[in-house]
Amino acid sequence: MTINIDLPSAPAMGLDEFVALADAAALDGPDSLVEIAPHFRALAGDPDLLAIRLNESLKRYVEGASMLTYTPQSIVLASGRNFYVRANIWTPLQLQGDFRSHEERVFSYRNTHDHNFDFMTIGYHGPGYETDLYQYDPATVEGHVGERVELEPLGRETLYAGRIMVYRAKRDVHTQLPPPSLSISLNVMLIDPEWSRRDQYFFDAETGCITGLPDIAAVHKRASVVAMLGHLANGDSLELLHALLRDADCQRIREAAARALAVAPGLGPGDRIAAIGRALDDRSPVVRRTAAELLAEVR
Repeated sequence: MTINIDLPSAPAMGLDEFVALADAAALDGPDSLVEIAPHFRALAGDPDLLAIRLNESLKRYVEGASMLTYTPQSIVLASGRNFYVRANIWTPLQLQGDFRSHEERVFSYRNTHDHNFDFMTIGYHGPGYETDLYQYDPATVEGHVGERVELEPLGRETLYAGRIMVYRAKRDVHTQLPPPSLSISLNVMLIDPEWSRRDQYFFDAETGCITGLPDIAAVHKRASVVAMLGHLANGDSLELLHALLRDADCQRIREAAARALAVAPGLGPGDRIAAIGRALDDRSPVVRRTAAELLAEVR
């Protein structure tokens, strides 16, 4: 389950000092994040942290430079060797009807999901959001939409100011709820080579079924490019798609290559069936399942 940590307030620490200490700690997983939690608590104790960074960014913008990397919800504040620090903004829902559904998607409210990376978060400003927690065993999951996963419910927690929570990649699942007023959290996000290959899932919390694959996850972004190539393929593309289906180390890339070959122009019916048929022997059950579905469609 998530690792929940409550530490007493500590003398405030600046962002540059925190990044240097986190770099020195050689972060490599949830346990290493727990070790630097006292430093993270000190970082969150700096009331000027965001004001300083935003001031610096806006001054550079006025001078013609680019601003901090941001989305409507997140601002990247700094990065280290294999991690980055960001601030997440959480607002109460304000819109109605279809617009409210869009607002919920932007902030990932009521959207049960896991993560394909380890990270640590802390409440920085405001009352914080509530989150329903679950866990599952990734070794028991193939990863296809509609698959039922044994989600173990672990209760509801609040990310109030000073509360630290460590989430484990591909184990911890949560559903965030909108806060009663503006809230901000800080995150330390770990980056490792597996990040670009790991799946990420949306779940139905009631049934435990996988309902989708987040487009924002790096692995699914890359796979979407491969799948799109099938609609634009030329002779060189076909050779590349065959190679990806055969040799790519990521199951989602191989699956996307099979999808691309199913629609690529320039392949006769027999060659198309033969290309997809080779995926029936893939080492991944996800790729084998997709290949069987594609063959049923093209035959």
